[in-house]
Amino acid sequence: MTPQNPYFLYEVIYDCNHNCGYCYNVWKHSDDYPRNTLVLTQIESLIDNLLQNTKPEAITLIGGEPLLHPNILDIIQLLSKKNIKTNLITNGALLDNQTINDLNDRGLRRLEISLNTADPQKHSKLSGHDDLDKIEMAILDTKRAKMQITVACIISKANLNDIPELIDLCADFGVNHMVFNRFIPGSNNDKRLIPSENELKEFLKVCSKKHSRYPQMSINITIPIEPCLVSHKEHPGLTFADCQCGKTKWIIDPAGNLRTCEQNPQILGNLLNDKFSDLSRLKTVESFRSNNRYQYCSTCEKYSNCGGGCRFI
Repeated sequence: MTPQNPYFLYEVIYDCNHNCGYCYNVWKHSDDYPRNTLVLTQIESLIDNLLQNTKPEAITLIGGEPLLHPNILDIIQLLSKKNIKTNLITNGALLDNQTINDLNDRGLRRLEISLNTADPQKHSKLSGHDDLDKIEMAILDTKRAKMQITVACIISKANLNDIPELIDLCADFGVNHMVFNRFIPGSNNDKRLIPSENELKEFLKVCSKKHSRYPQMSINITIPIEPCLVSHKEHPGLTFADCQCGKTKWIIDPAGNLRTCEQNPQILGNLLNDKFSDLSRLKTVESFRSNNRYQYCSTCEKYSNCGGGCRFI
């Protein structure tokens, strides 16, 4: 059955201006992954092909760093004209008032800005660049432009102690929506960065306390933390996501190839030539979805809370 109203993360470009040690991009440490990039006319053909057999809930432009794409404004305008809700995830270092206004004018609905610490030295170590002040200014400028904004953070052993200060900073900036993703080790990431179960529990306690202090702020845990590990009921102010990869959430790479997940390098086909309705029903997808974190997941009464957990932890 073809997913109804799926949403897509479109990796529009391979390049990035940061060099984060926790980066999940499947091509970053692989010479075998295809490196073709579609031109604007091909992107329009891909979108038209996609719209023939599904109606996307939204398309979020990611990378790499999507603001490095020479036609990023044209891509946003193209999607907007086709009545597709369009969001963009950026590290924020390339945002300024003019860029924010241009994105807004072309029809962008929401900016998600990555920020993993409020400590300048730690930011430089995590991202490989000394540009925290630019990112903080980008958040403020986005708020002043009255654009919808989310601040996103990767949770790892490297920044767990920085979370209280980071949430305070975002609250001071008037940010009302934060998402936290637990670190997922890619093919060449340091697995020592994975938070332990106890560290995750302490992190959630911090988030709950901050939500009590800032009830106007939505705090979302978007990579599943399984309820068999941590009781979600203990944190009623937080929003926990389940795994929707290969179900309602899909990845398109710069060449137009479809995948089930940001972490998954397996290519299902190419949306320039293949129908999404056909690719989404492949046995490969069924196999991916059934590969739950634990053998007993599919029979668990709490399965709907996490969707079987992340397949890559």
